[in-house]
Amino acid sequence: MTFASNAAQSSFVINGNAITLTGNIAQSVGATNNLIINLPMTMAATRSVTTRKGGSITLGGKISGAGGLTKVGGAGTDGTLILTGANDFTGDMTMGAGILQVSSDANMGAGANINQAQNGMLKTTASFATSKTITLATGINQDIAADAGTTLTLNGKITGGISTAAMRINGAGTVVYAAANDHVAGTTVAGNLKLTGAGTINNGSGNVAMNSGKIDLGGTAQTIGRLGAVGGDSFVSNGNLTVTAISNNCFAAGVLTVEANLHGTGATLNQYQGTTILNGINDFTGASVVSSTGTLSKLVVNGSTLSDITVGSRGTLGGTGTVQAVTMQAGSTLAAGNSPGTLTFTANATLEAGSTNIMEIYSASLYDVLNGSTSNTLALAGVNQIDFTGWTGGAATNGTTFNLFQNWDSINTNGATFTFLNLANAGLTQDQLQATGTGFTVIPEPATIGMLGLGALMTFMLRRMRTY
Repeated sequence: MTFASNAAQSSFVINGNAITLTGNIAQSVGATNNLIINLPMTMAATRSVTTRKGGSITLGGKISGAGGLTKVGGAGTDGTLILTGANDFTGDMTMGAGILQVSSDANMGAGANINQAQNGMLKTTASFATSKTITLATGINQDIAADAGTTLTLNGKITGGISTAAMRINGAGTVVYAAANDHVAGTTVAGNLKLTGAGTINNGSGNVAMNSGKIDLGGTAQTIGRLGAVGGDSFVSNGNLTVTAISNNCFAAGVLTVEANLHGTGATLNQYQGTTILNGINDFTGASVVSSTGTLSKLVVNGSTLSDITVGSRGTLGGTGTVQAVTMQAGSTLAAGNSPGTLTFTANATLEAGSTNIMEIYSASLYDVLNGSTSNTLALAGVNQIDFTGWTGGAATNGTTFNLFQNWDSINTNGATFTFLNLANAGLTQDQLQATGTGFTVIPEPATIGMLGLGALMTFMLRRMRTY
């Protein structure tokens, strides 16, 4: 059956008695109307349905028989096929380019397989589970999308694909992986993906790209290739993830938040654009590099990491977690805490000339801290900006001490400069801040020791402390 376009007829419905489908169903070239066929059909062999771009065909009657059903897809034939019947045909469901829309597993027949081709989307509009195996073709842009408020649970595995392409999780609903998937294609997550039971993301080597998506690992341990972020705000949570690398190349406003624990011997982290927030207990061992490819780039560690971190020009390091060795290069910014907070170092921290260290002070007991260990050195050779902009503690009193640098074996201030912002918020002048071995103490004005020799004074006092 071929249905021609009629500009005056945007859609039409065919009702009637059961038929035996001995041929195929197609919209004619150029048709953009919506066709609804509510006829029970029996197929003796696999039949095809061709929908034109901008058009749709709905098959609402029950489809039976030994054949399968193929949605033809290609240039100009990438419209929508909607199946609404309780079908029991026993052949495979095959989908080409365009959209296959269903609301139940029975819509896709009683066969065991779904064959998904390039530029094809499986779109679900209600919650259900299927045990069918999904086989990916050797093409690109193969999508699974669940509508908002619905969950599609895949108890059958996803297999096939090619390593140079990626399948995509889309839609505002949730797609659940419950089977051990072994497809070699990568995965782009632009919707919501959840793992449960024996479910796996891929065959253990495919890359995962986050694009305004969410992955809930469901308490499982997963192994993939590279975890990357390419756009928008994305989240990975609730489990353990072993990777070969982590990278963030989002736009400047994009944020990748990883609540999961990241593992991987030799796995590296490259923060290029946007922000990466690590909230888990991470033990990947490769180097972490925060750099910029044209916009600002930030790494926030609120959990912990065993990776040595190098921050380049226009890069920022922050957070309230625990890090190892850190090198802040010229043009970089260290901003401990999350306005404010304590960042802990288990190895040396080096702030090179041209770097900036921003330390916020909100009250006598709430301020940024660079917390070290008794066997390591803090080198402050850049600009240290002490910021009272957020001060809410009223007028600071004499004797108040801000211990900004705690538990270091030694602090080297050679080449360091200190600047102060909005001291008046705390009722202070610069002459009322006296350097100590760990920060500053408020003293009566005028100060007996001014700030002109601050760097030398701090070095002297630290040496003196070490002497005793």
